[in-house]
Amino acid sequence: MEEQTSRVDTGNPKKLLDEVANLCGELAQKHSQLLGIGLGFPSIVDPDRGWLHLSTHLGWQDVNLLTPVRQKMGVRCA
Repeated sequence: MEEQTSRVDTGNPKKLLDEVANLCGELAQKHSQLLGIGLGFPSIVDPDRGWLHLSTHLGWQDVNLLTPVRQKMGVRCA
């Protein structure tokens, strides 16, 4: 298991998710037997679609969380 903390600008969901996807890609390269990656956000999320409906903490609404990460990954993302 690996953990990393970074300061990020949460004002732009696309930019933040691209950064998360890049970090996940780095993890997948370092750990060839990686089976999956879990993401968590302070919000109401549809777990089947990976869709964030509303996050008052982040100021986000109707954001696709999983597609940017899945595009960079060859493993299951939830």
